[in-house]
Amino acid sequence: MPSNRAAGLLAVALVFAGCTATQGNPYPSKTAMETAEREAMAWNPEAVLISAGAIEARDAELLVAKEDLELEAETLRRDDARPGDGHARAWIYVYQDPAGGPALRVVVSPDGEVLWKDGQARRLLAHPLDQGQWRLDAPEAWQMARDGLPPFQRPAEDLWGAMQWVGMLKGFDHPVWVLIWMPAPPPGEPDAQVAVVDALDGTVYDATAFFATFLLPPESGGIEASLDALRPSNTHDVTIKGLNSFMVVALAFQPGTPPGQRVSLQVTGPDGRVATLEAQATAAGSSPAHVAIELPDRGLHHVMVTLDPPGPSGIAASYDLSWCTEGFDFGFTFSFPVIGPDRHEACDFI
Repeated sequence: MPSNRAAGLLAVALVFAGCTATQGNPYPSKTAMETAEREAMAWNPEAVLISAGAIEARDAELLVAKEDLELEAETLRRDDARPGDGHARAWIYVYQDPAGGPALRVVVSPDGEVLWKDGQARRLLAHPLDQGQWRLDAPEAWQMARDGLPPFQRPAEDLWGAMQWVGMLKGFDHPVWVLIWMPAPPPGEPDAQVAVVDALDGTVYDATAFFATFLLPPESGGIEASLDALRPSNTHDVTIKGLNSFMVVALAFQPGTPPGQRVSLQVTGPDGRVATLEAQATAAGSSPAHVAIELPDRGLHHVMVTLDPPGPSGIAASYDLSWCTEGFDFGFTFSFPVIGPDRHEACDFI
């Protein structure tokens, strides 16, 4: 993996506190989650789990000294002599209210002690973790990565640190473990390796190839079109190729469109999700009206623009339709399940 990407992974993923623990428990993150679940239900009975994760490092004090940590420093001051075995002494869990609002982050030790929590944390762009399909815990996921990928088969003494989280990742049908193998401390980890392990069936993926395929630059495009009584509706097809945090579709009226003329816009994604927008022409003109779709699926999106109401023959609405996407920050992608930027700013006004 490129060194700048690996550095970004570490800088963001430090919110995953952790170090070694007793080695006998094959389900360390699930065991500590029992406490996290109680905290989450007390915080909000409707809360859903987004992710669980940890970081293990031989010199945890170095992380505290070098990075601007969100967690209390004591949570991280636990050196780990065996990073990469999946047995962390602190796990962080992220919960959200499906209806909106801030997130809950809670850090729990293997024996069930709450080390830190924040019920006003930044909300994430992420899908709830499907716990019914979360079978593998971290130790087994790490072992499968070692069995399936040569870079993970290096001697344990070569490993300085390891990061891991489980959550829903766009492009996969089941929850996955994302495992990051670091041979050197930050910021000098040019040989960091990343694996994705299916948390249901144990399939191992070389994440380098996967993310090179789907983490593409932001995408954009546009078209000019018009509507009248004889053609009161247009459908435009927009194809999204990469994994994105946002898709923004905007409409601006061209000069000559009668003031007060309204149009409605509907975007239907490959997954059947629908987003709508209404716009009205003014005499002075206006900024493009836009609608944003969070975590859009890759593939074909149908954008329907309709006069509302159609109006008499000969009175048309001419418009510019434009669209853009916000890609994922690479580090954020590995810190939590597919988080995008916390703003889209209408893709800088399209």
